[in-house]
Parts: sequence; C-alpha cells; structure tokens
Amino acid sequence: MARICAAREPDVTADTDDGVRHEVWALEDAADIAAYQQALAGEDIFIADGHHRYNTALNYLRGLEVHGALPDGHPARRCMMVLVSMSDPGLAIWPTHRVLGGMRDYSWDALVRAADGHLKMESVTGGLPELERAVHQLSLLGDPRIGLFDFATGNAAVVAPREADPLAAQFPDKCKAWRELDVAFVQHVLVERIAQPLLNGKQPVKWAFPHTIAEVAEIGAGNEKGSGGGRGFVPQLAAILRPTPLESVKAVSRAGELMPQKSTFFYPKLATGLFINDLA
Repeated sequence: MARICAAREPDVTADTDDGVRHEVWALEDAADIAAYQQALAGEDIFIADGHHRYNTALNYLRGLEVHGALPDGHPARRCMMVLVSMSDPGLAIWPTHRVLGGMRDYSWDALVRAADGHLKMESVTGGLPELERAVHQLSLLGDPRIGLFDFATGNAAVVAPREADPLAAQFPDKCKAWRELDVAFVQHVLVERIAQPLLNGKQPVKWAFPHTIAEVAEIGAGNEKGSGGGRGFVPQLAAILRPTPLESVKAVSRAGELMPQKSTFFYPKLATGLFINDLA
C-alpha cells in the first residue's frame, strides 16, 4: 500500500468539515490485488465499528434468498468495509462519556449515600477539565475507574469499585478483560446497582453519549448536541471515561465476546458516501 501511494497522486481527494482530508487510490492491477489478498490471508479482522451494518447485510441477504438461492458472485454476498491497521499511528480512540438524567431522587448527597459500600471516591476540584485529568492520573484506584461530575453543585470525584472484580458473580462467563472495562462498570455498577434502584425508583435512567468534555459541558448547560437525551432531557450527572484501550478490544474479541454498547469511538471517520456497493 505504501508503495502504491508513493508512486502516484490519489485518484480522489475530499476534505470534510472536521478538517480531515481523504485520499483514495483505486487498486486495479491484478498483481497488486493478489499481493494484498496474500498479505491478509489468515489474518484476523476485528469488527470494531459497524456491527449493525454487518448484521443488516446478513438480514438483507436472507431476505433475498427467500425467493431462491443467489449465485456466489451476487453483490449481496459481499459487504463493504474499511480495514485499518491496529498499529497505524494515525488511529485514535476517543472516549464515549455518559450524561445521566431524569432521576427522580437524585442529588449529589443522595448519590454519595447510595454509593457507600459500592464505590470508593476521591474528591476532585477544578471542574470538568481537572476531573478528566484526574481520571487518567489516579492509577492507584486501579481499573476500572471513572469520574463523576454533578451539574447542580460542581462536585466531582474519581470513583472505583470497592471490591475486586465486582462483576465476577453477575457475569462469570465473561472474560476478565470485559469485566474490567470502564463502560461495563458504568452500566452494571453505577447505573444498574446504584442509579436505577436507589435514585430512580427502579426505573430506567436516561442517557446521552458525548465524546468530548466540551460536549459534556454543553449538555450540562441544557444544549442538545445530538448525542442522546432528546428534548426535555434534564442532565444531572456526568460519567467521565477514559478511551477504551485497543488491547482491551483485542482481548474481549479473542474471547468471543461482544463489547458493551458505546465502548469505542474511532477517529478519524471515513466519509460516508465515498463508495457505494451497487446491488442492482
């Protein structure tokens, strides 16, 4: 790939409004295509983003086959994907933070009382930016750990489970790498053991899923940013997460597990619409 890209100018370029330039080289030489196929032979592919598209493609194929089997070369038997090397220096994983709202019995003091016995807490001052730094720096708390920020008072803390491997009894069949994910800790400890039963009358909690601290602050100020929550969403508590490590994605995938929802946000994103798979 490096040889081909260095040999000539790209066939297509496109600049998107996030400041990313897309450059496309079309591979049409049979020898180059064969070399690329040989390089990938026997390699694992981790579907890190787009599993909904993959399942939709399978369902579409099954729907067509209701009317009879399709030939091997039918376009519906293929699914487009973009492959990115896990060692690519340009690959970045952003965190997906959580903003929780609509909890009828929530306050910071009520949270602290409800979390007693579940969480150990280290208070942090300085607002959301300082909390984000503290989540990364307080390694003595171990893994998993997250930051919590109360929009009403500005109170903040980095929290971690009091017991080692707190999801072991609930998910004995899940691998340890899955049980140690910050996103699993948020879902199954913070929300399911604390927020829903103790702060919201056992009712589901409303979520938003921002990717940046600036977006968290905007949601806290009442501005809908398209990351969930919806009209009338009242933000109460932000959970600040670290990016999921690529090694964790590998470990969970090799164990045959699915990652929890909203685990990864890979950047930069390939622009939608550059390529179309013609199924006609």
